[in-house]
Amino acid sequence: MYATESVVGGNDFRSVTNVGTRPTFDGKGVTVESHLFGFSEQISGGAMEVRFHSRLRDERKFSGADELRGQIARDIVAAQEYLRSTQSGE
Repeated sequence: MYATESVVGGNDFRSVTNVGTRPTFDGKGVTVESHLFGFSEQISGGAMEVRFHSRLRDERKFSGADELRGQIARDIVAAQEYLRSTQSGE
């Protein structure tokens, strides 16, 4: 999981991004999934730029969707804190 910034339609959004095989759901191929802070639309295709800032954690298999959701919530907090700290130093 990574702290990222994503660009959609010319707008920048702070984000958290996973690159991997989705082992909790027995994924076979590599996917890239981003959660954009303050963005409520569903996007499943098209162009999007993702800027990687910091690796937050390795990918791992969780016991189920609920445990994964809890970890993603913690990842979001960690990404927001990281991105806030790097912007305050600029």
